[in-house]
Amino acid sequence: DAQGEVRPLLATMHTLVGRYIKPWTKPYDLSYAAAMIANIEGMKVRDSSVKAVREVLGMNATRVNIAGLVAEVFISHNWQELFSDFVQTAKGVGNEHTTVWVCALAINQNADIGGELGDSLEDVPFARALRAAKRVVVFMDHTALTLTRVWCVFELYLTHKEAKDIYISLPDNAVSQTWNTLRAKLDKLDVRECQASNSNDLRQILQCIKGEEDRL
Repeated sequence: DAQGEVRPLLATMHTLVGRYIKPWTKPYDLSYAAAMIANIEGMKVRDSSVKAVREVLGMNATRVNIAGLVAEVFISHNWQELFSDFVQTAKGVGNEHTTVWVCALAINQNADIGGELGDSLEDVPFARALRAAKRVVVFMDHTALTLTRVWCVFELYLTHKEAKDIYISLPDNAVSQTWNTLRAKLDKLDVRECQASNSNDLRQILQCIKGEEDRL
């Protein structure tokens, strides 16, 4: 029999993607956002449920005739934060009409992520979204773990390179201890000490910004 402590499964972005986003979007081979757009387009031509399904699947297969959206706000965050914190923070960056970029929802999570990202780190989908966005908002929780993740720090690098302002938002911006933790992490920030789930990602990012590490 198995022994040991049973720990509760924390509801993070990792959990959301693994348990919900990937199963929901797998039949369509699209990102969650694109699947939602395809579904809306399918509803427009719906004469019957069968025709709607065929229409949506046809769009998914050809990946054409789907009108995308340009994100006004680019959200940079780490997947290990509690999803409830993510939602609470997101409520402060816009309203129901604000279009935002969230990588977990905008990139096809069932695909080869390396293939989705492409060859040039500065031309990957999230980099193009960041350049097009009017605002870049970095989500932080009480751990400020975002500043230890190499993809998040790379997004800060791209934001600085594009001469865009960086906005920081917390689940509760009035909690002074969280701001203190954030300042301490910023004082010690060194991209060479950051981590990534994929060691190849870490290697590629460090190679991309080689010579500019101390400017971050």
